[in-house]
Amino acid sequence: SAGTSWHAARIAQFFFEMICKIPTRVFLASEFRYMPFFPEADSIYIMVSQSGETADTLEALRLINSYNISTVAITNVASSSIVREAGGFLPMQAGPEISVASTKAFSTQLATLYWLANRIALERKTITVEAMYAAEEQLCIAAEVLEATIEMYKFRIIQDLAPEYMRYNHFIFLGRHISYPFALEASLKLKEISYIFSQCYPAGELKHGPIALVDEHTPVVIFSVLDDLLYRKLLSNAHEVKARNGHLVVFAFEGQDELISMADTAFVIP
Repeated sequence: SAGTSWHAARIAQFFFEMICKIPTRVFLASEFRYMPFFPEADSIYIMVSQSGETADTLEALRLINSYNISTVAITNVASSSIVREAGGFLPMQAGPEISVASTKAFSTQLATLYWLANRIALERKTITVEAMYAAEEQLCIAAEVLEATIEMYKFRIIQDLAPEYMRYNHFIFLGRHISYPFALEASLKLKEISYIFSQCYPAGELKHGPIALVDEHTPVVIFSVLDDLLYRKLLSNAHEVKARNGHLVVFAFEGQDELISMADTAFVIP
């Protein structure tokens, strides 16, 4: 995978390892092509591509195919080269991507990979049929939460926040565990759409160098997690930012009041 698809795959690694209990590795296609390849017979390679024509991903697929190893494509274009050359495919059915930045595709990649992880777990009897139905229900609920959250904040973003944040020239994004690749994707979106410089780090690395960049002129965006232990760690990072007089933007969950109260701007997800 590459770009946004790589971020979706990195989030999906958590799905496959936590739900299926299968060790999973994620490769950038542009790097994979030039690294030593050690074929493993009991592996399957999933190619994630919005267009199905990403040159690096296609080359990686052709290399894997030359070893007769199972491959499956997840893409938005059913007539694409990757679909024709992979062993099987799952269509994302996101519809045409109108914006330059991949938005619908990223969301549907996550939904597809989450469903696939649960379906594989069901086949391996790692989860029950009831858990599979619950996972499908959760995907529908997630879509509703997403739409409701956008509606809740849209007017405030347009009226107040967008005019305020357009004056900043640099942003730092932080995440932990499953929210780190999500923060990578958010940072990429800011670059692609706003042409503003942004850099993303795993939150645990903040004190190992990036903290030197934190000041009142560089907003730090933190994506929280639901796990309580990891949440406490993120709180510690937020304290580090505030100690440097940093401007803090947080995406938190309901009930994470300590993090929300520290933020200059907070988006609270139900």
